[in-house]
Amino acid sequence: MLKGKADLISYLNLQMGYLKHEEFKVLFLDSNNKIVSDETLFCGTIDRSVVYPRLIIEKAILSSAKGAIFVHNHPSGNLTPSKKDIELTLEMQEIFDKIDVKLLDHFIISETEYFSFYENGLVEYY
Repeated sequence: MLKGKADLISYLNLQMGYLKHEEFKVLFLDSNNKIVSDETLFCGTIDRSVVYPRLIIEKAILSSAKGAIFVHNHPSGNLTPSKKDIELTLEMQEIFDKIDVKLLDHFIISETEYFSFYENGLVEYY
């Protein structure tokens, strides 16, 4: 059981930090912010992954999610979000707002570190 952000980051570093290809995962949460579904939705190459918003929305609805956390890794170790990372996050936040799902954060993971869109002002929730 994950008991906070530090546990979550450790879990994600272990799961995704050492991968040699990009993966995009979504953690779907209930109204108490407990994980109801942890799904790797997209796998890519060494430096990119194609993400389809429609599939994310379908999975959110099917899991009755009230919240979501996006996670993807950068095999290069460079945690700087790309322009596409930022655009996708903002687009999905808009869509989620319309279906009453909160995007709580988007993490970029490496072997030992992370970048949080929320901590860096790129995701806002109320």
